[in-house]
Amino acid sequence: MRRHFVTICIAFFAIAGLANAQQLTVDEVIQKNIEARGGAENWAKVENMKITGQYRNFSDTTPFTIWRKRPDLYRFELSMLVWDGTICYDGEQYWWIFPRAGKDFDKPSVTPAPHSNFTLREKRFEPVFWNYQEKGHKVELLGKEDVDGEDHYKLKVTFADTTEETWYLHAETFLETKQEGPMHDFDFKR
Repeated sequence: MRRHFVTICIAFFAIAGLANAQQLTVDEVIQKNIEARGGAENWAKVENMKITGQYRNFSDTTPFTIWRKRPDLYRFELSMLVWDGTICYDGEQYWWIFPRAGKDFDKPSVTPAPHSNFTLREKRFEPVFWNYQEKGHKVELLGKEDVDGEDHYKLKVTFADTTEETWYLHAETFLETKQEGPMHDFDFKR
């Protein structure tokens, strides 16, 4: 009887040790995310990018183009119903040409608050986890969670301005698949 008890205890501690060995720290998860995105050295060489695509808007599929340039320059061109719009951040100020917003928005103008909240998160050039400590952000690893039937690492990001977001990184690829947090649809916070 005692021999079985000792065998069970040894097996239990071996399994517990293996489980602990497989748990990653927040910095290890972030490092794997950086590697999955091409590595910090390669990413540091990227000075600008252009992203094109389509999105669903009022049951209509419309094109968009986003330009980003280091450090945090941003330009977003979109079509919405019969209006085209441009939203920009020039490093100091938010600008837009957005006729849908009303009279006098058909020429470049400073984006009034709270509409500029739309661009706060979007203007970031680097991925959210990169150099997060230097930027004054905090990241906590909240464990693993199932997302659409697959394991993901769940990370809570608290930005220097105290805004919080939750990010999900696929447990095998370490790429971002889901993000939760305050969303701004121009002047409507969701």
